Parts: sequence; C-alpha cells; structure tokens
Amino acid sequence: GYDDRSFQGCVRTLLSRVRRPHLVQGTLPSARHVHGEAPHYSRADGGLRDLSVPDSILVIGADGQVGSVALRDLSGRGYGVTGTTRRESNTDEDRLFLDLALPPQDWSELPLVDVAVICAAVTRFNECEDDPDGTAVVNLHAPVTLAEKLTRQGTMVLFLSTTGVFDFTRPYRRHDEPPSPASAYGRQKAEAESRILDLEGKTAVLRLTKIMGPHMPLLNAWRNDLASGREITAYEDAFIAPI
Repeated sequence: GYDDRSFQGCVRTLLSRVRRPHLVQGTLPSARHVHGEAPHYSRADGGLRDLSVPDSILVIGADGQVGSVALRDLSGRGYGVTGTTRRESNTDEDRLFLDLALPPQDWSELPLVDVAVICAAVTRFNECEDDPDGTAVVNLHAPVTLAEKLTRQGTMVLFLSTTGVFDFTRPYRRHDEPPSPASAYGRQKAEAESRILDLEGKTAVLRLTKIMGPHMPLLNAWRNDLASGREITAYEDAFIAPI
C-alpha cells in the first residue's frame, strides 16, 4: 500500500507495481492498496533486473505545482526523468517543449520511455465553467490522444485526475463508485479517465484531492486578511481531504 498522506507515495507505488489498468484515489481509506501482478525479472550481464521498476520516466507538465514535485522526487530517487513544459523559455536538455493546447500534429517528438505521468491540466473550476470547450482540449482531448500515442509504443501511462469526478456532497467516496461530477472540470476528467483506462496497453489513473502549497492564492489572501484583522469566508459546502 501507500502512505495516503503523500502524493509521492501514490506515484511510487503505481510506478513500481501496476501491470494492468488501475484506478486509485489518493488520501481515501477505500484505496489504501494497489494490486498488480508479481514483479517480472530478466537476467542480463549476469544479474537480475526487476522489469516492473521503470528505467525512464516522462513527466508531462513538469513546471506545474504537481509535476514539479513529481519530477524532483523521482529524480532524487535515481530514476531517469525527463519533463515537458508549455513555456518555450523553460526548455533545456531535460525539459522538452510540449503544449497540449496545440493540435497534436504540432507536438514535439517525445522520447521513448517506460512510464509517462500526465500532470498537465487546467484546474481552475471557474475557467473550466467559463470556457468548457477550450479547457477540454487540455483536460480531456489532448491527454487521451497523448496516452493513445504513448501506449502504442509500449509506455505505461499514469493519468492524474481528481476527486472532483464526484459532487463533494459526502466524504470517503470509493474509487469504484460511478462518477457524479458537478463541475465542467470534473466532467472533463471523468471522461478522460474512462477513455484512457479503455486503451490497449498499460494505463492507470490516480485521483488526487485538493493540492495545497505555500503559494496558493486563496491561502495567501486568507493569511493577509487575518493578519490585518479582517474576517474571511471559508467553504462549508464541500468535503475535501487536502494534500
């Protein structure tokens, strides 16, 4: 199983153990264990190699809040990791240009890798509600097309999704419950999950709850208001277990 307080724990478990399509939710007790086939080994140069442990990993969206953490953690653990960025000014030998908002025929050629983690997404609920067609390009259509391309070349694809595929009316949703999204973002992710898990090849979905970091605008605004003696208004109509 994985440490349900840790995004890195979720990713490490899936990368090392998943051998067929799986759907896992982070931080939820109902998804504390991931089951896969037993590790496969091969002998080369007189030694055994665990084929279930990837040699090369591609992080799609490596300069985002989640992707940057994934790339840093996996690199620190000795994996051969390459990232992608949609900002051409951020490219280097280990960070390739890939903008999922572009048509697939305009995408850069990606390296052949054992595992790809698709982190890139438009996560702002309001933006998805205001422009459902435009945001669906990045949240739905491009990830499915990319996953199809990657699985055809033998790459395992891990697609990061959200507990927003449910309606937030009650906590502790099971991973095998039918999705019930109440937002455009949730609907986009739910459809992307279904289509990616239906692909031929090795695929997995990891649903994360709300990701919170030190630079989150909402938390910074609350901190500033409280420091100035102003009241803040917190949510009372949603259940989340933030990471």
